[in-house]
Amino acid sequence: MSMLRLLPCALAAVTVLLAPAAAEERCFHKDFMFGSATASYQVEGAYTEGGRTPSIWDDFCREKPGLACANVADDFYHRYPSDLKMMTDDGLQSFAFRSPGRVS
Repeated sequence: MSMLRLLPCALAAVTVLLAPAAAEERCFHKDFMFGSATASYQVEGAYTEGGRTPSIWDDFCREKPGLACANVADDFYHRYPSDLKMMTDDGLQSFAFRSPGRVS
């Protein structure tokens, strides 16, 4: 894997590690909530499980040679209990997740 591809991962890791320290140093309104958001295609995986239907992104990545499909992604579908625990352990107070491929 090239260094250029690793750069976003390294920046994300530094952001996650420094976010609690940065939050303590700043002054936020008492009702401010720290949170995170994602979409199913970015993290979910399990593209043939649980009644999931193909999305336009599934079709798109299969039509274009060389594009990586998110068949496994981060495997949030199977790992969500530990992922949610990690978010609460890190102090996140909200989480938005969109999964239209599983809504029928």
